[in-house]
Amino acid sequence: MNGGWKNWSVARRIATVAFAAVVAWDAVALVRRMRAVEISRITPLVMPEIATVTRPPFDDSGIFGLASARNPFDGGTAPIVPLGNPLVTLPVDRPRLTGTVVQGARSFVVIELVDGAMRIVRLGESASGLTLRSVEPGAGTFIDATGRRIVLHLAPTETATRP
Repeated sequence: MNGGWKNWSVARRIATVAFAAVVAWDAVALVRRMRAVEISRITPLVMPEIATVTRPPFDDSGIFGLASARNPFDGGTAPIVPLGNPLVTLPVDRPRLTGTVVQGARSFVVIELVDGAMRIVRLGESASGLTLRSVEPGAGTFIDATGRRIVLHLAPTETATRP
């Protein structure tokens, strides 16, 4: 240092001495405060033991039993209407349309076959002699083996009553 604190201005010397006095005063006050409080009187914080949270084992057999007992595809037969000639009566052994999903080229329908089995039919695929050509909300257009266009519609929904 160039000459130490002798080169400081009077204001800087007074500020430094005042700062040192305040720090000394705070140190004395802190020591007095620590002596006034008995450390033995302070009770340590004791945390109670936390009970372990356990989940009961999940028994899904009841849920699956209830779900398998329900038949979401009940609701009567879907009307089968051919395009062009509504007077043609179709045999009863045609599949029943139970659902449609319209997603452009990935559209598909869910049909219930004559034997009761459910099947997903995508555009261009065949089931029970019918080839799916187009899907609209609630209807699927098929071509049968003779080249005739057949439209299957969803059955009107029935209100299900619970026992």
